[in-house]
Amino acid sequence: MKELPSIMFHDLHDNYDKGTQGSVKVKEFYKILDFIQEKENITNASELNGLSEKEILTKLFITFDDGLKSQHEIGAKILNAKRISACFFIHTAPLNNDFDVHQILRIFRNSSIFNSVEDFNKIFLEYLFKNIDEKKHAEINLLFDDSSYLSQFTFYSLNDRKLRYIRDFHLSHNEYKDLSLDFIRHDKVRICHVIGDKGSLRWNGLTGDIDLFELNSTEWKNIYKDEINLDQSYKEEWLHFIECINKKEYPRISFQDSVEVLNIIDSIKKASSSGKRVKVK
Repeated sequence: MKELPSIMFHDLHDNYDKGTQGSVKVKEFYKILDFIQEKENITNASELNGLSEKEILTKLFITFDDGLKSQHEIGAKILNAKRISACFFIHTAPLNNDFDVHQILRIFRNSSIFNSVEDFNKIFLEYLFKNIDEKKHAEINLLFDDSSYLSQFTFYSLNDRKLRYIRDFHLSHNEYKDLSLDFIRHDKVRICHVIGDKGSLRWNGLTGDIDLFELNSTEWKNIYKDEINLDQSYKEEWLHFIECINKKEYPRISFQDSVEVLNIIDSIKKASSSGKRVKVK
């Protein structure tokens, strides 16, 4: 154990609870601490400030990651009883009025909605691949198959590793966050944001509203509202299609118009993922 300067824990759960993936049961947590204390001297976190970097690497610490509630309610009490002080690393997103989407997904995948974590993995992977372009899909499959990413952690399934590989190397933080929230949500949403140097536009396809958020403004302002009838819009499409056949006329929206729209959408996606300006063909 000399090569381990610290041992990190994440989630803990009571003996009668099922717990989440990777969570340690209270009974097992006691056993782990007892085993470590038999083999090594656990250095208290309070001693960190008085140690050099070289000395720290020779000591054994207990650490906790992500600042989860169970660490405070369960872990801290057990550590106090055993007179051990540990290092608690908190997630900083809430300090910036943000949230950790990984923890939201962790709770979601361990809910009763799915038969198992592996059931969640398969469904979420299918969803991600449906929402990324085919080129990136093929690239992910090729590169992941040739990698041994996280293979040293034998408790991860193949799909566990693949999801983390996609998250860590092929999607930006905001892309992964947006896709995750869209996967979780159950309400219908059809919104398009356009962000410019003089403000932002927001179109709501369900309500027909177009809102403007001007530069230096503090709130959205409605600038247009259309009466939306989703059933009627599909009905009009079919009627126009039938009319074109009967009258042997060209449709209002040509095949080339559709190609140009798809080119614009593809260019937007490329610009978003690369962070560079992309010229529309």
